[in-house]
Formats: sequence, structure tokens, C-alpha cells
Amino acid sequence: ILKAIVFTSFLLLISFFILYFTFGEIIAKLVSAEKFASKAKAEWERTFDAVPDMISILDDQHRIVRANKAMVDSLGISFQDIIHSKYYKIVHGSDEPPSFCPHVKLLQDHQSHTVERFDERTRRYLTVTAFPLEDSEGNFFGAVNVARDITEQKIAEQQRIATEDKLQKAEKMEAIGLLAGGVAHDLNNILSGVVSYPEVLLMQLSSDDKLYEPIKAIQESGERAAAVVADLLTVARGVATVKEIHSPNIIIEEYLRSTEFKNLQSLHPEVTIESQLADDLWNINCSAVHIQKVVMNLITNAVEAIDNNGSVLVSTRNQELSPFTIAASSLDVGEYVIMTIKDTGAGIAKHDLEHIFEPFYTKKIMDRSGTGLGLAVVWNTMKDHDAFIQVTSDDSGSTFTLYFPPCRDEAVGQKSSADISELKGSGTILVVDDEQQQRDIASKMLTLLGYSVETVASGEEAIAYCKKSSVDLVLLDMLMEPGINGLETYQQIINITPSQKAVIASGFSESSSVFAAKALGVGSFIKKPYGLEQIGNAVKKELNG
Repeated sequence: ILKAIVFTSFLLLISFFILYFTFGEIIAKLVSAEKFASKAKAEWERTFDAVPDMISILDDQHRIVRANKAMVDSLGISFQDIIHSKYYKIVHGSDEPPSFCPHVKLLQDHQSHTVERFDERTRRYLTVTAFPLEDSEGNFFGAVNVARDITEQKIAEQQRIATEDKLQKAEKMEAIGLLAGGVAHDLNNILSGVVSYPEVLLMQLSSDDKLYEPIKAIQESGERAAAVVADLLTVARGVATVKEIHSPNIIIEEYLRSTEFKNLQSLHPEVTIESQLADDLWNINCSAVHIQKVVMNLITNAVEAIDNNGSVLVSTRNQELSPFTIAASSLDVGEYVIMTIKDTGAGIAKHDLEHIFEPFYTKKIMDRSGTGLGLAVVWNTMKDHDAFIQVTSDDSGSTFTLYFPPCRDEAVGQKSSADISELKGSGTILVVDDEQQQRDIASKMLTLLGYSVETVASGEEAIAYCKKSSVDLVLLDMLMEPGINGLETYQQIINITPSQKAVIASGFSESSSVFAAKALGVGSFIKKPYGLEQIGNAVKKELNG
């Protein structure tokens, strides 16, 4: 019996040790597994919270089961307030899911859905994707919502598209401009006789002479034609413009007091034209003549766009543009002087909007009055001033918004016309031009101003003359065929007389050759057809300088 008891006890002891080590190993594994699971959960949570996208896990009632740190930070509320809340209530502030909600669509077909939207609350562009969650048996039990901020990419894409559109338009306008510039050069030479000869004749006639009025009419017709040619040169993007500091408000006010504006009002008495000009408006660095032409063209277009009663509002303001404001344009972030011309007309058709700045488009296609160059002049003038123009239009009217770089310097004062006695001088002037008519006009005007004048028909003749005789000033045409041009002529003249004074007169514009001649010592540049005051001022300034 004793042996049996001892043996049984021994077996029990062995069994105990077996059970102890077996269960101990199981318990150890369970403890290890729990630690591993806890560690894995912590790592998952760190990863979940490290993702910059806003992630939330939703149940089939749109309740938020889980949200990562990016989601919490974006909403600006505590994690506790987010959990178990309805997604659409805390994200969209609505009592039901919005129509674009991808989670609604996912609940219907258990498929992934993505939408792209602009969030008004955060002022950011987002892509929101809802992914279905399934258990190991493929049963749907919830969804993961991922909202990704794509604002930077969106802005970059909009700016790329805007830049491409701008480049295409610039290339097209450049090609048209080259053609317009060539035509303008020839027309200016022809118009010189129509504009300049009458001015000389009128100075020799009394106002009661029977020929005075007919000659005055010829001169005015020539000046109107010259204004159209000036528009062509502006379209050519090469017109010579002297820029000074001006107040846009004063430029606008001067036009609103002008004869052109009064004529416009008399033709359209049913249209009210108002202005709202900011008192603290910054100045701009500009050619006042060209900016006033922009104002005139835009106001004229606005008035003519109104069939019956209506109004045009001209306004100015200062504004600082943010990245969101300029997203769909090629503007830079920063400060701008903004000028707006808004009308209550019928609006511009969408298919016309992208063409309105092309020369002659408004005349031929849209059947508007004028030369068809008005908006082309506006577009090119803005480009020449490193400015930007934006157009919006619908059936309630059109708005042209002009953005100018501001200038904090003080504006220049107004200039008065010179009396002929102030233009007179003395000295010998050599006129160099390949066209006989141009030589005659310059000779008569300069003689009238008291100068002794010699004329030659080419650059080669000018060089030969300067080798044997000295002159006080050379009035030099830039484009002369078939010989050497004005730049080459001046280069050889200063080899003979290093300090030779000169003024360039051309029917085109300030080209690279003109700038090169100025760098060598040429003083002023005047554009044909010129008047007595223009040539008198240029010559006297150079001789006195």
C-alpha cells in the first residue's frame, strides 16, 4: 500500500511539473503575444497619426469611429468631440450628407469613390476618397475616408494653363504686330506731308484767309489718320513710350473732361457714366497718353455695348493679391493699382471673349464701330507697362479689370504747350532722309524756326558731307534703302566728329538700332509724322544739352 501511495504521489508530482511548464509556456506566449499586439497597435497608431492626409474610419451611419491627428488638427476640435459624431455635421456643418459625398455612394455599391472639391471652410482644394472595409469573409462593415490637400498642385496647374494661354496669345499678337508695324512705318512716311505741310502753311496764313479752313481740315484729317497709325504701332508692341510717374485718377479725370468724352456722351445720352476713384490711390509709372487711350477705348466700348438705358462705372483701388486670388491667372502675388470699367450691357459671348484683343476682331466679327484696333491697343499697352488685364462677362454686363504695378514716387506735374518763339534757335542742321518729301518738310520747319538747313538723301551722302563740312546737329532717318541705315551712318559720322549731336526721326518705333545709336551719343527720338513743336523741342534740347 505504501509503495502504491509513493508511486501515485510521484506520478502526481510529475504531472504537476508537466502541467506547470506546459501552462507556463502558454502563459508566457500569451503575455508575449499581448505585448507584441500592444506594440503593433502603438506603431499602427503612430503611423496613422503621422500620415499628412486627413483620415477617418466611418461606420454605415456616417459616424466617425477613428480619426488621425491630421483630421483632428484640421477640424480644430478635440479627438473626443470627433469620435461617434456624424462626419457631415462636423466637417460640412450640415444636417445631412452633401450631394457630392463619396461615402453616400460607397454605401450604395460598396465600391471606392473619389471627388475633388474646394473646401470653403479651409479655403483649400481637396480630393476625398472613400474606401470600403470588409472582414475576412468579405462582409462590408465600414469605410475609410481619406482627404488629401491638393491646393499647391491645383494652383500650379491653373498657373501653368494660364501661362500657356498667355504664351499662345502673345505669339499670335506678336505675329499680327509685326505686320501692323511694317504697314504703320510706310503710312507714317506718307502722312508726314498731310500733317506737317498744313501746319507750316497755316502759320503763314491769317485765320480769315479763305484757304485757312480747308487747310485746317486737311491737317485734322491727317492727324486722325496718324492716330490710327499710332494705334497700329502700339499693336506692333514697339511704339516709343516715355514713362513717368502719374496718378491713374488724374488720367481718368482728364479723359472725363475731354472733348472726346463729351462727344461720346452726346451720342449716347441714355447711358450714365459714373466714377468711384480711391482717394489714397498709389501712382503708376506709365505713358499717360497711352493709358488715357486705354481708358478712352474701354469706356467707349462699354458705352457702345449698352443698347438702351444703362450705366458704366469706372473705379480705382489699391489691392494686395494672395495666392488664392491669382490662382487662375498669371499675376504675381503682391500689391497692385486696380482700375475697373464695368458696364450693364448685353455681355460678350463666350466664344468671342478669347478673341476680343485681336486687331479688327471687334470690327469684322462683332460688328462694332471704330477701327477695330481699340482693344488690341489696350492689350498691347498693358503688356508694354508690365500690367495685366482680366475680362469677365455674362448677360448682365462686362467688367474689364486692369492691374498695374504701383509706384510710391511723387507724380510729375502737367506740361503746357510751348510757344513758337520758345522753339526758335540757331545753327546748321543736316537732314538725312531717303524720301524727298521728308527732307522738304524737315527743311521748311527748321528754317521757320531759324535754323540753317542742308539736306542729303542717304547715309553715304551724309558721311561725305560731314567729311568736308561741320554741322551743329544731324536729323537722321533710321531706315534708309538701299544704303546704310541711321545707326551705321552715325557710327561713321562720330569717327569723323566724335561729339556730333544728332536726333533720330523714324516712321516706325524705337528699335534695338535706335537704342544702340542712343548709346553712342544720339540724343532724342521723334516719331513721324511730327509737328513743329515736336521737332523744335527735340532739336533745341539736343543743341542746348
